[in-house]
Amino acid sequence: MHDKVHASEHVELDIVSPKDNRSYHVSQTPIVHGDGSVSKMTVFRDTTDFIKLESQLRQAQKMEAIGSLAGGIAHDFNNVLFAIIGYTELSMCDLPEGSNARKNLREVLKATD
Repeated sequence: MHDKVHASEHVELDIVSPKDNRSYHVSQTPIVHGDGSVSKMTVFRDTTDFIKLESQLRQAQKMEAIGSLAGGIAHDFNNVLFAIIGYTELSMCDLPEGSNARKNLREVLKATD
């Protein structure tokens, strides 16, 4: 970084402090003086909280996507169940009361509920 700044290049990087495990964004900008000498301005910005919030946002977005997927699956599954229930009830109408087939269809309705 030091050599690049003295070559009049702006340098930025992200680091993690080994002391406290906090994240920092470091920016070094060259300042060229009238006599041709170069000094640098260094800015350290603590980005630890920003990184944590960004991670929480990503997690929330993942959960939202899973919720949308689950809702879509439940909707599709409900459509299939609706057809099973409908055809089961129609079939029961054609069968005499007390028949084994009607009892079996009643079990199908219990399972769909």
